[in-house]
Amino acid sequence: MQMDLETLIKLLQNFHEELTICLENEIDGPFKTPDPILLGDFIVDAYNSYLVSAKATCDNPIVQAMPEVEKLVHVATEDDDTKRVGENPRFQKMHEVAFATKQLQTVLEGAIKAREAKSQSEIVGVMTLLENLGEQIGHTQEVIRENPQEGGQSVRHLVEEYNRYLGIVLEGTEDEVLAKMFRPLEPVVDESTSYQDKLSELRLAQSGLLSYLQKMYERSRVQQGAVREERERRREERERRREEREQRRRRKK
Repeated sequence: MQMDLETLIKLLQNFHEELTICLENEIDGPFKTPDPILLGDFIVDAYNSYLVSAKATCDNPIVQAMPEVEKLVHVATEDDDTKRVGENPRFQKMHEVAFATKQLQTVLEGAIKAREAKSQSEIVGVMTLLENLGEQIGHTQEVIRENPQEGGQSVRHLVEEYNRYLGIVLEGTEDEVLAKMFRPLEPVVDESTSYQDKLSELRLAQSGLLSYLQKMYERSRVQQGAVREERERRREERERRREEREQRRRRKK
């Protein structure tokens, strides 16, 4: 089952936070001595798994070009001189994985923002077109009464326009409910069609689609606000943890 980008980003955030905690671990005492918790190759496997999921879900060229992290070739032993903090290969590999994780998370967040901006821009554009279409439908009703043949040509054109707008929305969004609720209208093919009936069908479809898009647009704005609040909460939590560590250091001195 393919993972959605929002879920993947949350997993990357949690993974990066856990790596950071291990990297910044210290020994309690009179002096705060760095004592990172060194992790094994499973963190490389975990990151590479996230990267595979990202490439399968997101066609962003930057994501597609990102390389996997390689596993350690040399592993420090207990009496290895490189066991010193900052020089241990495991410590360096953890930093590499943490950096790659943050980088992938940032790129995916950018891809979501770009996708949402494009989708919202298209939705706003189509809503404007549908509002204009509604005005044309009202005008065409008067034309049909005065000149049925000319009015019939207008109905044919308006149905084509509605189908085009619907196609833009269906192609630019992943809303399954939208795809089930709204279908292209049958085109006007001959004069046996009741233009008034077809126009009534068109007006119903136009008003329904416009109303649905307006609600979808508002939901999207609310969700974006919730996402921003969650990001801010996480940022404040990280700052709080850093401040607590600094306060503990100052009290020990």
